[in-house]
Amino acid sequence: MPDLDIEAIVDKLLVFMLDAMEAQGSTPNTTEYDFESDGEDRKAFITNFPELDPFLVAAMNVCLSRGLLEHMALGSGYGCLGLTIAGHSRALSVKFKKPDQPAKPTFHIGAITSHAPMQIGNGNTMTIEAFQAAALAGIEAADAPQEQKAEAKSLLTKVLEHPLLCSVIGGIAGGLTSGLTGKG
Repeated sequence: MPDLDIEAIVDKLLVFMLDAMEAQGSTPNTTEYDFESDGEDRKAFITNFPELDPFLVAAMNVCLSRGLLEHMALGSGYGCLGLTIAGHSRALSVKFKKPDQPAKPTFHIGAITSHAPMQIGNGNTMTIEAFQAAALAGIEAADAPQEQKAEAKSLLTKVLEHPLLCSVIGGIAGGLTSGLTGKG
């Protein structure tokens, strides 16, 4: 068998049938397909996918048993098959499937204590300006010489520019450092 599994072959068969139906401008309940050994639709399918010829009957049987295809006439073998609504739906889903999105990292944070407003989550739209203002106000309000305050701001900026922290914090670090340095 090629690198494809039976599900991939079923999907190719259903999309092939959908494309043929749409080319005719017909509907699932009115389109008949001839997949007998000398049938026109079988020949067209094998022309497009010659490597699948040995697996076509198995794929059609799977489709028939799952209700994705149906016999349009009694005793028709594979000569008078029709695409069911379920088969039509699956073909559309396969044909118009969007590419998989990469998984977003998940972080587990233990207990968090905050004495200021905070929001944790993924995709939140809360701005970072409140944190910037609180951090700067905390540094400025500290009972320390200006040199230490400048050093604290510099260290905070340096920590937030660290590549490992940037990968963990993501885009937030860029906003924080630009707010602390006055750039951006």
